[in-house]
Amino acid sequence: MKTPLVPAEEDLRWELVRNVLGIFEQREVRKIVSKFGIKPLDRTIKVLKIVIISMCFGTDITFVISELKAKSSLREFTGVYDVPDGKEVYQLLSRFTVEQFVDMVLRIVNTVCGGRKSGKIMIIGDTTNLTVNINWFKKKYTKVDLKDKDYKWAYSKSKGYYIGMKLVFAMEYPSLKPLAFLVFPGGPSDSKIFDEIVTELMRRKILRKGDSLVLDKGFYAYRHYIEGLTEYGIVPLIFPRINFKLEKVLNHIQLPLEFFNDKLSRVKEKIRHLKTILAEFKHYILNWKQLKPKRSLIEDVFKVIKGTFSLGKIHRFALASVTKIASLGVGVPRKLINRRVKIPPVLFTRIGAEANSGRVSLVRGNLKSLRRSSARSASEPEVGYAKRRPSRHLGKFDASMGPVYVAQNGKTIEG
Repeated sequence: MKTPLVPAEEDLRWELVRNVLGIFEQREVRKIVSKFGIKPLDRTIKVLKIVIISMCFGTDITFVISELKAKSSLREFTGVYDVPDGKEVYQLLSRFTVEQFVDMVLRIVNTVCGGRKSGKIMIIGDTTNLTVNINWFKKKYTKVDLKDKDYKWAYSKSKGYYIGMKLVFAMEYPSLKPLAFLVFPGGPSDSKIFDEIVTELMRRKILRKGDSLVLDKGFYAYRHYIEGLTEYGIVPLIFPRINFKLEKVLNHIQLPLEFFNDKLSRVKEKIRHLKTILAEFKHYILNWKQLKPKRSLIEDVFKVIKGTFSLGKIHRFALASVTKIASLGVGVPRKLINRRVKIPPVLFTRIGAEANSGRVSLVRGNLKSLRRSSARSASEPEVGYAKRRPSRHLGKFDASMGPVYVAQNGKTIEG
């Protein structure tokens, strides 16, 4: 039996839902939705609200619709008075292409959280599994059975074997602003999708030359350091393994002749840029442990997203459908953190978090640390206290460095 949806002002879960639905009442957000031509606008907003309610309470859309039709208090709480039927909801969602839906969500995020600031930024990336709701204990599924499906057998160190997809999420530090996400069928190795992730982030102009990209050890590979520095012009701060040798990376940085096929002033500018990012890379990679508190924040955000929108197990099986649903949870953490909204403890008991008197203490951090980090990106005061206090700055580094070596005609010369 499903739990009835009865709004209660004292309930933290309903307070959270109220804040999430309030995003779609903003005039700027309604303008963004209207630009994609899915008319009528009011109907589209109602459908999005219904989908969000179903995600927040981990139930299906048809049940939310039946509850809206039966309860006037729920219609008044949500602002959905003219309730559409289930067929209309699914038809309207299908009119959005994946690219349109993702673009709409990212624009809403920029409206709620603000646009990108000028200058270099630090981006934190990580991956998580999205398990589809399949009972593979009742029926056995082999890799051959899932050959033509978007969901595959995969393995996660934290979850074990599962059937589903992989979500790649990127956010800005210290503002915690969501920047992008990608969904991959199955669970490909992180190191195999590094190039695809960086290429997509640069295509969307989210990741730019000179920016720092912080990733965990799952993306570790010497060629990723070299390609990030020479081909993409970024600072690839991938956490190294025990046997990592910085000299091996620096010795393999060789520039092709095409690098010099440009005006002299432009070549000098590119060399200066390479020297700058190399100096940053050397400084941060030798002190990579100081980045661990910063990178751990994205795991806290993952817990908030999965707990809030019931993304621990998704009852959707097409890549396009999963991408659309997952995208709705992207902009919520930053909004809730800024507004100091309490997260109901029940949302986290299923994902390994500890609840304490209505305030959630996450396994590797807490919402207080998230609020404190986001406060630093604006003129608002620091909020809360935490035992683990990540350093705001890693300290100054010496921009001076040794000579750059360039490969020409199979020979290595000093530049």
